[in-house]
Amino acid sequence: MIEKIKGMAVSKGMKMMSDPRVMKMMSDPRLMNLMMKAFELQSKVSSAASDTSKVLADHLNLASQETIQELKDEILDLRERIENLEQKTE
Repeated sequence: MIEKIKGMAVSKGMKMMSDPRVMKMMSDPRLMNLMMKAFELQSKVSSAASDTSKVLADHLNLASQETIQELKDEILDLRERIENLEQKTE
């Protein structure tokens, strides 16, 4: 579903980019600077939200996705160790 929407957005964007009016507007350095700042702002907001959620999860003693993944990896590692030890004792 999301891929379909993404595909539609990309195709519409490509159609817009071929319009001469849009091409002229995109060649304006002021617009390009504005777009770069918008992408930079989005990145900063995303990073700040991620950092804030980690701090909040830490204060509330909640597990983050990163912590859960680390625990899953550790469990897999321990299972492999157990299997290796069982094979050695046989």
